[in-house]
Amino acid sequence: MISREPGSGSRWVLEARRYDGELHMRWEGTLAPSRTDLIAVRSPPGTPVRHETRGVDYRLDHWCIAVFPMNADFNIMADFTESGQPLRVYVNVAERPKVAASSVSWRDCWVDVIFTPGAKPEIVDTDEIAQACAEGLLSTRSARDLVRIAHVIAASDEPLFRPSTMQTYLDLLHTERVARS
Repeated sequence: MISREPGSGSRWVLEARRYDGELHMRWEGTLAPSRTDLIAVRSPPGTPVRHETRGVDYRLDHWCIAVFPMNADFNIMADFTESGQPLRVYVNVAERPKVAASSVSWRDCWVDVIFTPGAKPEIVDTDEIAQACAEGLLSTRSARDLVRIAHVIAASDEPLFRPSTMQTYLDLLHTERVARS
């Protein structure tokens, strides 16, 4: 059940951090009506994004609803076209989010799972795990654990991951559009 929490509609900063704690990506959004067990932040097309790892700045060309379950080792980016058509649900294997007054940050654990409507889930960025092992940032055992987690997510019936749940995210998107009107 989605309810309006205090602070809903306020600007929030989102920061993805690399496993070593260095800033990976940064952007902003608007706090969406959320539940007590998760935070959701909406970012419209045109939102500036700083990709520190690649040293580039760009703007989103789609809506992004970032969902941070408070007691899970993943977060979710649900992406939509400007007209509200579902693009994908991108699940980051990550440490639990750290929440401050108007920001959320998380330490990314390399491997991710992409759910696209009408397609099988795709596990991506396993090459980054291999590189982390080669650089001594990650043990082989930890790497296997992260890949196993990604496979569990890909096979999961968790509704937050499924494109069929896109309506829930679309409802959050609609709330943003109404607020901007």
